[in-house]
Amino acid sequence: MTAFDSTLPLGGDPVTVHICTTLESFHGFGGPEGLRNIQGFARSSSGIIVMKSPELLGPGADYAAILRHELIHVLLARNTDPAHLPRWLNEGLAMSLSREFRWQNQWQLATLYWQGNVIPYDRLDSVFEAPGNETRFGEAYAQALSMTNHLRGIAGENAVWAMLGDLREMPFDNALQKRTGLTGDEFFGRWKGSLWRVALVSSIVSGFTLFQVAALLLILAYIRKRLWGRRRVRQWMAEEKDEDEVLFGSDLEGRDPPGPWEEEDDR
Repeated sequence: MTAFDSTLPLGGDPVTVHICTTLESFHGFGGPEGLRNIQGFARSSSGIIVMKSPELLGPGADYAAILRHELIHVLLARNTDPAHLPRWLNEGLAMSLSREFRWQNQWQLATLYWQGNVIPYDRLDSVFEAPGNETRFGEAYAQALSMTNHLRGIAGENAVWAMLGDLREMPFDNALQKRTGLTGDEFFGRWKGSLWRVALVSSIVSGFTLFQVAALLLILAYIRKRLWGRRRVRQWMAEEKDEDEVLFGSDLEGRDPPGPWEEEDDR
């Protein structure tokens, strides 16, 4: 928790974490929230976090990152007016500050871009509030993370933290314009215009077969080994030169070494 003390202080109220060892108990805590295919959730205003146990999450789950994600929701609620914080930014910051990166997010964004199915700015929050369709719900998360990272990139970290402070007093669109000079629609348009890069990279990568990817990795490993070998040879040559100068003096510089059957003149 101390990692966010300077930017999102915890305050004096406690945070309670419930770890559920059965799906029944998780659903009992969550109600409608617990019915979705999620790993944990926060009742931010109450400081309550409900998590599935590691056994329920299964292998490969980053338990610490999931817990950080939910904790950030609580910290955001305590350091902003939640009514001024868009749901997409709330979820995006929880993912971004938890350093969550999922390759499937990139595929989802690329698909949204190519199909012209990007969720409009004025409808994004409603997808989180009434998910219904799990696919669209996952796309909303991918879009929120990408938009948040784009905001952090164009505004800078200091401006983003200042913007969050502004949200105690004013709506997000007002704080955004104050700190970046952009309206919400202008920011969204700039983010949407940047998606071609994600779509291009995803298309290139998805065009590779497993064999092609393995071959590419093998080639890269070979090139790396060759470069490392050349650096090692240069290092040996430099070490040998230093040793020669210690033994014979620096007057060897600029002279050709003797041939294999020649001896140095002792005169």
